[in-house]
Amino acid sequence: GGETSEEPDDSTVPDSSSDTSEGTSPDSTPSDNTTGTDFPDDPIPRPDTGSKGLKYVKYEFNSYSVVGYGTCTDKDIVIPATYNNLPVTNVEANAFSGCTNLTSVTIPDSVKSIGANAFSGCTALESVTIAYGVTRIEGSAFSNCSKLKSIILPDSLKRIPSCMFECSGLESISIPDSITSIGTGAFGFCTGLTSITIPDSVTSIEGLAFYGCTGLTTVMFDGTKVENSQKANHSILHISDWKRTYHNKKHLYGKGL
Repeated sequence: GGETSEEPDDSTVPDSSSDTSEGTSPDSTPSDNTTGTDFPDDPIPRPDTGSKGLKYVKYEFNSYSVVGYGTCTDKDIVIPATYNNLPVTNVEANAFSGCTNLTSVTIPDSVKSIGANAFSGCTALESVTIAYGVTRIEGSAFSNCSKLKSIILPDSLKRIPSCMFECSGLESISIPDSITSIGTGAFGFCTGLTSITIPDSVTSIEGLAFYGCTGLTTVMFDGTKVENSQKANHSILHISDWKRTYHNKKHLYGKGL
């Protein structure tokens, strides 16, 4: 990438309370967005390694957030764990949205939050590596990434947010035991997804979570109860309903798990 990093704007501290959207679909669960707040200090100093030229903004509590490509020309982005000797703790909302040349991204363990639409519309994105440490991902973070075929989520993540994927290319996903809820439309229109295993840690599946997954034929659920399964269109017991709903444009509700 480029040799000169974008200079951060230290005079402005983003208002972390202003963006509470998880995506375009409604979601009854409160927003996961805590971008720029409540992150513990990183006691391990690490060199500024990774892609050069990315654009950052500095928070008043002495950490940085990645806000865009800046002058970087890398197609394989490696987000550094530190910048100017301070931890990089966030990937801001819309940071790489629509970057159609981006083919892979590596996110370090210093990052705690990935904002809404951070990588949406990255149509060439094929590989995503998320280190243990990310606790929150906002809605539509990887939506419309049509070449993203698989992803492994870290055990530090608690929730799969609304419209997180919405990409026809996804064929497999590993959901860790740390996940407790799946948001509205999280896997909407992932037509390449043929099977999925939902761990017993999941107790909430929001409506339309698997809407339009016309290729989904096998769902393994290890748990015994989903609290709001009556809201989850196309419950995991009604795969045939999912297909009918997609083709007939109807809303059919599951009868419980």
